[in-house]
Amino acid sequence: MATNEPETQVERTLRSDSDSLLEAVKEIRDLERAKRGQKLSSPEFHETAEVITDKSRRVFEIARDEEAVGNDLDPASGKTTEDLDG
Repeated sequence: MATNEPETQVERTLRSDSDSLLEAVKEIRDLERAKRGQKLSSPEFHETAEVITDKSRRVFEIARDEEAVGNDLDPASGKTTEDLDG
């Protein structure tokens, strides 16, 4: 059960990281779908693949940061990420 206590900076950072992670994954999915329509090994195909690789690395960075922030949370708050303002 979530409490009505104000959000902490750690909680706000966690929500922001979570939102960023979901957006980055959506972008990768959209790019991968677009790449499927490009001619194999064309300059466009390779450029899109490079963007996907860069965004994938960013996903891992965000996930690492989110995990570190999550380790600083008070588990007794009973809040979920969805309970936090986004």
